Amino acid sequence: LTRASSVQVNLPVSYRWSPRLSLGASILAVTYHETLEANGSPGTLFNSSHERPSIGFSVGFMEKLDENWKVGSWLRSSIVNRTLLKTDSDAVSPPIHSQEEFLVHDPWIVATGVSFTPWSDLKTFLLDLDVIGNTPGGDLLSYYAPQSGGNISPKGRRVTFEPRLGYRMPYAYEAKGMIYTGIYYEPSRREEFNGRLHFTGGLSYHALSWLELMAGADVS
Repeated sequence: LTRASSVQVNLPVSYRWSPRLSLGASILAVTYHETLEANGSPGTLFNSSHERPSIGFSVGFMEKLDENWKVGSWLRSSIVNRTLLKTDSDAVSPPIHSQEEFLVHDPWIVATGVSFTPWSDLKTFLLDLDVIGNTPGGDLLSYYAPQSGGNISPKGRRVTFEPRLGYRMPYAYEAKGMIYTGIYYEPSRREEFNGRLHFTGGLSYHALSWLELMAGADVS
């Protein structure tokens, strides 16, 4: 049984450099808390949480090539999460009650993509390639095993490439609402596991000129 909660705050700013070129940047603040009750061990609880929000940033651009084609790219910095892992278990003898601090790394990401809008109704095809950085100092907390001495398994020792394909279409007057669907492949960041194919979908709606509401799903 897992219970998790997270909060992410994204403060963006953009600037139209020219009629065709737009620049953007944002500051990210992320925090979370998770509780895991081990299957088969009702007396075992793992709690991991950020002691304070983790900070990162992103920068990017978008350029309109002509009436049908746009290109863009963005970079998100790596984010270091100072995480406190607490372990409480009465399922083993002697009981375990411990806590330990880890630095868990979210890797940097560079994404480059193109969009093609062949018709005047704003239906658009999207193609994207994400390059996901390595995390040479990263740890995978789900492989923490206190009963075997607190072994930590490494992850993310190499750069990976993630291709994405998508499609969007308007569903509301003056294109205030958009429907999104897509597919992408997530390579494994550990040699002993296979990659996964993801199917995505979502909705967005511009309720106000400065407010866009969004909801989405990702199934693999």
